[in-house]
Amino acid sequence: MRAFLMAGLFLLAAGPAAGEKVFRYGMADLPVSRGNPYTMYQPSGTMIWSAIFDALTVLGERGAIEPALATSWEMETPTQWRFNLRRGVTFSNDELFDADAVVATFAWLATPAGRTTQVGAEFANVAGVDAVDSGTVAFRLTRPDAIFPRRVSIAAIVAPRAWSRLGPEGFADAPAGTGAFQAAHWPRDGGRAELVAHRDAWQPPRLDRVAVVRSADSNARLQALLSGQLDLIESLPFDDIETVTARGLKITSSPVSQVMALALISHQRPDSPLADARVRRALNHAIDRAAISAALTAGLTRPAGQGATPLLSGYNPEVTPYTYDPAKARMLLADAGYPNGFEMAAEIVGGGFMSGDVAIYTRAVADLAAVGVKAELRTTTLASYTERMLAGRFEGVDAFGLSWNGAPYNDALSGIIRYSCRSPSVFHCDPAIEPLIEAADTAPDMATRDQHLRALAATMHDAAPSIFLVEQADVVGHVANLINVRRRNRNLIFDQLDFTAAR
Repeated sequence: MRAFLMAGLFLLAAGPAAGEKVFRYGMADLPVSRGNPYTMYQPSGTMIWSAIFDALTVLGERGAIEPALATSWEMETPTQWRFNLRRGVTFSNDELFDADAVVATFAWLATPAGRTTQVGAEFANVAGVDAVDSGTVAFRLTRPDAIFPRRVSIAAIVAPRAWSRLGPEGFADAPAGTGAFQAAHWPRDGGRAELVAHRDAWQPPRLDRVAVVRSADSNARLQALLSGQLDLIESLPFDDIETVTARGLKITSSPVSQVMALALISHQRPDSPLADARVRRALNHAIDRAAISAALTAGLTRPAGQGATPLLSGYNPEVTPYTYDPAKARMLLADAGYPNGFEMAAEIVGGGFMSGDVAIYTRAVADLAAVGVKAELRTTTLASYTERMLAGRFEGVDAFGLSWNGAPYNDALSGIIRYSCRSPSVFHCDPAIEPLIEAADTAPDMATRDQHLRALAATMHDAAPSIFLVEQADVVGHVANLINVRRRNRNLIFDQLDFTAAR
């Protein structure tokens, strides 16, 4: 792995022009669909696609919705939204961005092929898109959607003639967007990619080239950073922070719209201890979240008591984490009929799925043991975990690692649905909260929606369908002379990146 990484970097870094600024970027994975931004919506894709494409809106550094290719928008009726577009913008292949480009993008997402993509599925509520004039589009919806301006932030606008001429597969090899960079080299093996500056972009970059290298091995990425082969690496483990800073390098951390948790399986298991809300609350009181944050995440995470983080619409600041109170945990267990505790099995993805996750789960299990709950922590592969989740097969386990996730558009409802009767793989079901979910989902405006979501946050806290752990954080390591390392919705803001000296 390391030999491949170094060889790939040598090829990418060969022959830079004098004074050229080349940014060498190490990632755990690259998108399998290369330059096609619709097939799946996941960090391995969006981290690169955000350099090439823009959407109508973008989620800002603190989670708020901000203008991108649209400068403003308004809800004309509960089922119609109007977006005013940015003028004078061109795609990297010199096509003009206008209302027709927006209409073409959403027309393809509405086709049978488009609907099968993860992005296209998010717009099943769109009845049609009309070009009012060259700088204005109107979306017609089948039902109210208060978060529609957030929703469109995941739909990259592609150069329409290139997409029509090349088709999704051909476009994946030669993507054209309005972003700060354009793809110069993207081989189908997915091992590396090269981007070059799109100098006519509406937000032109300060760098000349971006060299992206895939390495699934976090230690290989770390060694490449320490040896000067990479300028920035994603997903730096918390326990490597000291190694990085001791070498004069820097770390940058940013909050994530994700709450780390152990999901507790209670659905259709009346004889399980976890079917009793008192037991689930007891398990939450058994966890020393402050110690986990300080000892295992370098204080870069915060204790969590709800499924939302401050980045999400629907976050309730009045809902605080469960107190660390082992005595109260034992009392609740005794009240529920388990004075001596019980045994359970918890399954997580092995090898580390997020920074520090295995260590955090291990510490949580130790805290449970201190109140008499013996939890066996089992690891599985990501493929097996995904298969279990898709099929809703939870035989042999009582809990599993599952983050409350506000992705892809920083809204708390998506995480709540995963912990409800509506989940594709139901493991906790409380019919009493279904009307609250429906009220939030069909709210006519954001204020009403947020009100419902804040109420749901309090309800879910008390129901404790999971052991809430910590609000996650992204950590990157980078060279000291790389500046403006900022993130929006987990993605680097590529047009702001710069070096204090030429590379």
